[in-house]
Amino acid sequence: MKVILCIIYISFLSACIHIPDAARQQHETGELHLLIHAGVPFGSEELSNINITGTGPSQTMFTRQIRQVGKPVVLNDLPAGVWRVTVEGVNSSSVPTAFSSRSVTVTAGKTTERTVFLMPEVSQGTLEVAVSLPDSVYPPGRVRASLQQLPYGEEIPLENAGGTCLKADALSGYYLLSAVLHRAGGEIIWEGITSVRITGGETQEIALAFSETLFGTFSFQHHTHLPVSVRISGIVPDLKTDEPMILEAHCFPEAPASGLRYKFIWKTSDGMYLMSSSGKLSYWAGNTPGKRQLTLVVLAVDSSGRVAQAGSTSALFHIRE
Repeated sequence: MKVILCIIYISFLSACIHIPDAARQQHETGELHLLIHAGVPFGSEELSNINITGTGPSQTMFTRQIRQVGKPVVLNDLPAGVWRVTVEGVNSSSVPTAFSSRSVTVTAGKTTERTVFLMPEVSQGTLEVAVSLPDSVYPPGRVRASLQQLPYGEEIPLENAGGTCLKADALSGYYLLSAVLHRAGGEIIWEGITSVRITGGETQEIALAFSETLFGTFSFQHHTHLPVSVRISGIVPDLKTDEPMILEAHCFPEAPASGLRYKFIWKTSDGMYLMSSSGKLSYWAGNTPGKRQLTLVVLAVDSSGRVAQAGSTSALFHIRE
């Protein structure tokens, strides 16, 4: 899965700084450099422009509109004192999609450097899943799917939207999408899981396909802007019963943006579910032979536990006697 993380060093196309004469006389000035990180990809439909505003001493104000990347946001001749800086990202339809606000103290005669992380806005969007199954073997209706907002949200079932399409409306954010293929009597044949992003005011489309062999060909194809790329090392394709497998997660970027930390969700098709702050896992095969699928979901969360970014990957292996 191709994933894009935007770390934005911004240059401006338009700027306006209004500093009353009284403020210039009363305050010495300093310089502010802003480094902006975004949890959604800059330049995509989700984030096409960034608006920056600031309010400082004696009603001093500045505004910036950012439309290209390449250089830091540099603000000169700002009166020294406390500033409230607000950064808002909008999509190609000028709908707000990300937001951040923080206080910054500008020191006279010095350059102040600060980082701002744009958190996704919360509004309602839609997820549609198109299911592709060989009808001669598996009649329509044999797939159930649900969403769970990360990290601890309630389960949202996807409803049948006609034919082979499943659909759900949900608030914007990152979710786990689980899909289960079952027999007529309800017995589960296989389960797949992936992380997805739902964007407010948008419809995200995912294709879910099975082949007649099922194992190893359960696949999701989607482009829902997951800015963390993940892979797993240490997978043993043929693992003997009661043997360990030492697994390690590798993320790109290796470390999340300032103010965030990674959390890891490990899930296997035999029921193991573990959330931890460690990218390493010791998996014991147990004494039950069979085929397994391991899914790893990585979350970049802030100090309040809110998910700013996510990514996922899966790996397959056999347990043999």
